[in-house]
Amino acid sequence: MAADKICPDLRAINTFLRGCLNMGDVPMGCEIFEKMSSEWGIIPDSNAQKYVVQLLSQGLRVKSIKDHLKSFQSNSVSNARGNAQSDRPKGVQICKFWKSGNCGKGTNCTFFHDPDVAQANSEQLAQERSAALASMHLALAHAAAMLGRWAPCRKALRLAEEYFETNTNGVSNNLFQRFGREELRRELNRISSFAQNACMPELTDYLCKTFLFDCAQGNGQEETHAGTADDLATLFVAALCKSFGLDEVLLRSGGTRDEVVVRFRRCVSQRLKLRANRIFHIAGNGTGKRKRDTDQPSAVPVKLEICSGNGDWVVAQAEAEKGKSNWIALELKHDRVHNIFSRMVFEQVDNLCLIRGDAARVIPNYLQAESISHVFINFPEPPHLSGNDEAESKHEFLTVNFFEDLCVILAAQGRLTVLSDNHKYIRKLASLVAKVRDVDSGKALYSTVMSPLHSASQAQSEDVQGVEIHHGLPGKHAGHAKNASSFFDRFWSNGQHTDRFFFVVQRI
Repeated sequence: MAADKICPDLRAINTFLRGCLNMGDVPMGCEIFEKMSSEWGIIPDSNAQKYVVQLLSQGLRVKSIKDHLKSFQSNSVSNARGNAQSDRPKGVQICKFWKSGNCGKGTNCTFFHDPDVAQANSEQLAQERSAALASMHLALAHAAAMLGRWAPCRKALRLAEEYFETNTNGVSNNLFQRFGREELRRELNRISSFAQNACMPELTDYLCKTFLFDCAQGNGQEETHAGTADDLATLFVAALCKSFGLDEVLLRSGGTRDEVVVRFRRCVSQRLKLRANRIFHIAGNGTGKRKRDTDQPSAVPVKLEICSGNGDWVVAQAEAEKGKSNWIALELKHDRVHNIFSRMVFEQVDNLCLIRGDAARVIPNYLQAESISHVFINFPEPPHLSGNDEAESKHEFLTVNFFEDLCVILAAQGRLTVLSDNHKYIRKLASLVAKVRDVDSGKALYSTVMSPLHSASQAQSEDVQGVEIHHGLPGKHAGHAKNASSFFDRFWSNGQHTDRFFFVVQRI
């Protein structure tokens, strides 16, 4: 586009900024935002401001967030007027959309806007700006809390609270908007609770349990690593500096990147496998005599949730099993990984490790054989909704090959629990698990776990090719140590979508 002198519009830029959030590319998002006005002459709307502030919050750039908030608030009046002018400039045509009461371009419209013409969407835009401002104040509060800067954190929380106090009459009946408001309130309460304790988090320790692989999705067949374990450790540190604000943390703590590289190197074997026993038992800066390089699994049970979403469920499980089990959260989308990291820090859950990456790549390439005692997959998204059983998706990763890879990392008699709200899809997954066979003998590698009571709400069960599917919620026997709702669980409950199905199998 730039080579052809074609400028992107506001919608394209907002989509790109949202992509930067999903990928964790803080520098790129900031660069594009600066070009909006300096090169393309586009005035950022509330969504663009919100996205870039969320990126800056991930990068722990408190001062930059403050600057953006000042700019957003100073421009709020002109943005609300939609670039309306009292006098029509010579040679500028009247905007027919504004004249009819609905100009979608607002401040970026190049035609004349008469200030005496009321706009049909003015109230909606005002609500969107208020919600965006509350979100930005929460982003500032979050970054400040991470760094232990309690004064700006509490001030930002007070300003965010004003949104809920002054916008009680404009609550939308739209499910998405109403749910978004509820999630903002949950986030405010979560940050407020952490700020009240005023406990300075040891961010470096938590960051050294965060492994950021490439978050591009593939089919699991590509070779995603190159070089040595030292190279991989260096890549982890570079990704944390780019996406998680590691440089800001080291600036305040007096540490260096090289020290963090050493700590990560201790967690990676020569075969590029992540060592759970090192990840959960790192102390100091990693200096001293190095122990023999080994791929031996951890003596403490390690449990893995695949596609962890925003982390409500996995953080609750890890917290409930402190001292008993260690947990790994594996998630593809960067913004969700950051949400899990935030919960891990705020709730001081030190028996949890985060991995960002495509499960189809990470599991066969980077996890040790027989190192996981229990795998959980909660609410997997069906790859297609056509109703055609023969339809395929190149991004579908819950395949027979994937369940074979899970069998490799599961310890002897290790278990797999799958929970879904989609009856048709969980039946398909059960049939795929039943197809996993030993190449030589042809015997099944998974067997169903029989239990007279998986859940008090269990009403019935059915058999799918030897895998027993239960209707209801999984309990402790299925590995759910604590009943905790996830983001999607709460969303579907708002929509009255409450049916749940699950199955539990173990490696033979």
